[in-house]
Amino acid sequence: MAPHAVYRCAGTDRWCAIACETDAQWAALAALIGRPEMAADARFVTLDARKANEAALDAAVEAWTAGLAAHEAMERCQRAGVPAGAVQTCEDLFADAQLQHRGHFVRLDHPEMGPHATDGNAFVLSETPARYVRPAPLLGQHTRHVCREALGMEDGEIEELYAAGVLE
Repeated sequence: MAPHAVYRCAGTDRWCAIACETDAQWAALAALIGRPEMAADARFVTLDARKANEAALDAAVEAWTAGLAAHEAMERCQRAGVPAGAVQTCEDLFADAQLQHRGHFVRLDHPEMGPHATDGNAFVLSETPARYVRPAPLLGQHTRHVCREALGMEDGEIEELYAAGVLE
């Protein structure tokens, strides 16, 4: 694909991913960025030509995205039939209406971080809904259990490994 990159947008560390899979999508993007002549330019008319001239292509696209907020660039591209997506910050994700609607983030009480948001399952099953019963384990939290129950080790063997610095 070409163009196919993540382009700088207005603001601090804001980006928009744009990927033209077809010549028609490229022509739509060229028109959108105010450079319709590029779609007929021999350097950009085919995928192979665009790949060979990718630096110039990317510079032209980024000259356009740099003046727009990432979500604005994304929305304009999508309205024109060009695949695009704003690169979201953590704040963006927590404010995302679709993720909120789906209950994507789950709050769990972590022993070191306290109440903490974590990603829930990406899919929701009506007959077998996900259950969130505990946060991620601490480093080494289950080592003794695994050594005893899964590996069948005796307590003395486990203690020797801790003493030797093999286990933490």
